[in-house]
Amino acid sequence: MASVFIKSENQQHRLYDPARWAARFILSAAAILLITGSANIASAFGHSRILSAHDPVFAITLRSLFLMVGLVEVTLACICLFAGRIALKLASVAWLTAGFVMCRISLFRVGCHKMCPCLGGLTDELHMPAKAADLIMNNVLLYLLFGSAATLFSLFLLLEKGPISNRRASPPVPGGELRLTLSYVE
Repeated sequence: MASVFIKSENQQHRLYDPARWAARFILSAAAILLITGSANIASAFGHSRILSAHDPVFAITLRSLFLMVGLVEVTLACICLFAGRIALKLASVAWLTAGFVMCRISLFRVGCHKMCPCLGGLTDELHMPAKAADLIMNNVLLYLLFGSAATLFSLFLLLEKGPISNRRASPPVPGGELRLTLSYVE
């Protein structure tokens, strides 16, 4: 079952189409990663004293950490925008966000209960309170983690017979709708 439809006055309206939801999620993830990655890269080139402090988990300066994380985020945003395989895009977002969750857990375990400096110095430039920025970034992290996992799972359920080899739209029939035809490789 690729879609759920309801009928009203000789028309069918699509309620849930996993491929459409996946595409929307991937675009939103790409936008988020591009914004946060750019903010981290920009922060790495700032002049704040905190940038010379060492991260308690990775034992490198925050400047280096912001630069590396920013480059990874921008790279994954490009994968989300330009790679061809949906599973690669979703798995990349899930991998990165799982890494962020592990980093947060590691920081907590070593006794670092400070707010997350995920956006670097951007919060200072926007005059955003640290608690608000931390709350926003925690919610973004949850959205990316659960969104990528749920979307991967829903697409996995569609592919029980094997990987999709071809996606093509069937021509519309009079009074009908455009349907997505899935071909399975066995």
